[in-house]
Amino acid sequence: MQSKDNVRLHVDALKSAIDRELEAFDLQYKLTTEAAGPFIQARIRLDGTDSFAAMNLLALNHGMQRDPVDIVSLHPGKVIHRAKIKSPGKVGFGIFIDIGSKDGKDALYPQFAMREQLTAGKKESTRQIARIHGFCDGFGMEVAIAGHKPGGKTTVELGPATTREFLTWVQDGRDRILCHGELTWRLRDGFTTQVGTTKRFIFQDAGFLDTIVTCDAKTDGAGIIALVGKHFPQVRMGVFNGTKVAKYHQEPDS
Repeated sequence: MQSKDNVRLHVDALKSAIDRELEAFDLQYKLTTEAAGPFIQARIRLDGTDSFAAMNLLALNHGMQRDPVDIVSLHPGKVIHRAKIKSPGKVGFGIFIDIGSKDGKDALYPQFAMREQLTAGKKESTRQIARIHGFCDGFGMEVAIAGHKPGGKTTVELGPATTREFLTWVQDGRDRILCHGELTWRLRDGFTTQVGTTKRFIFQDAGFLDTIVTCDAKTDGAGIIALVGKHFPQVRMGVFNGTKVAKYHQEPDS
């Protein structure tokens, strides 16, 4: 469970983000939130002439859904945008993924699928794969349904957009810090204070409370987390290690 202080920080960040995004719309909104394990469930009600456009904007920016995913509608290949990673490395047989299902059940990204997609079939542990790819609790990414049994388990794999993004990252070999739990502009301010500059980084807003920080070629992501992370106790961080991940994508020697 999150502490009351962390819940308050997340809720304040959510309200701040929505206020900024909806200030130009002709509407009123009501936001309700509640803690649900390591996450915060948020529901928003919009009332006004711009409600439809505003909801589409929120869905685009944050992966919000008008309704939970109906288990009956799941089929292999169905893409789920902004699914959430849960406790990566906690179990050895894969990683649980919150796909926003109506029944509250998580899907499983199984170890064999992780190896197939991320380590060219090499038998690395789930914990190792998660660690070098920067998977952190609560971070959102696109997944696709791999299998579903009514009344049984649902399995997923990385979606095409996530796969393409990872392959792009591999090409430059840089470290990328995946962050969940704070607004991008606040992280940028924090980096400026603690590191003394932001010229070594590119900040990308990756969804509500999700940020990708691309380091320059000479900057070690793990070292930055050690320096900055303690000042953001509510933020979960992981490092996509470009150099280590690239080793799995090298062509074999002829």
